[in-house]
Amino acid sequence: MLQSLRKLVFSDRSRPYVATLIVGYLVWMGWSYSKVSTARTKEVVACTQSPDECRSEKVFLALTEVREVGPDTITVRKSTVDYVIAGVDDPVHESEILSVIATIPDSPDQPFQAVSWEHHPLRAWKVRLSLLGLVLAGAVTLGSFRIENRRVVERG
Repeated sequence: MLQSLRKLVFSDRSRPYVATLIVGYLVWMGWSYSKVSTARTKEVVACTQSPDECRSEKVFLALTEVREVGPDTITVRKSTVDYVIAGVDDPVHESEILSVIATIPDSPDQPFQAVSWEHHPLRAWKVRLSLLGLVLAGAVTLGSFRIENRRVVERG
């Protein structure tokens, strides 16, 4: 049973269908993540524009980039929207990555009030290491095959 399923999935006949299925799944994953992210951003923007509906609710702004540091407030960017946040006591620098839990202000002119926050000093290294992993995986994949008689053949 398992052997026949393996032959069906990895045969030359079904290869286009499997590739289409994989690409479709990757597109669906990206679409669903962007849908959740966009909905969350729209919800926060709607709450800031009509604060009576969301009075004193908390919002989680994960992995925001610090855009501007003022004397009492900081401005962070999340999904192309800037938020002004007050109450961050730690020293913060521009282009630093923060995750912030803040209360929604009572009026659109007031800043968000930070409840808690977390610095992510190693985030840049995480991005670099993931890119290095992608490059190495691509190099190993390309090195595992060769072209022979206009066909791709596995080495070894």
